[in-house]
Amino acid sequence: MQEDERLPDNNPVQVCPECKLEYPIWRLYRYSGEMRMRLAHNFCPATSSDGKIVNLCMKCKMEEIKARWAKERQ
Repeated sequence: MQEDERLPDNNPVQVCPECKLEYPIWRLYRYSGEMRMRLAHNFCPATSSDGKIVNLCMKCKMEEIKARWAKERQ
């Protein structure tokens, strides 16, 4: 079995512009079907209403995607 990845020593905190919560940029995450933890991002690029690219936390990004899917299905 391989060793779990480790968080980097320099893991700065970033504020999500949508929910205003602070998260470290990196996190350990267990992907589906895997036994070990892997390094993953807490933020994902998204386009704001004024057309600028912002980094949303993964929770806000998933909510944005679900809302877009629901809108397309109507």
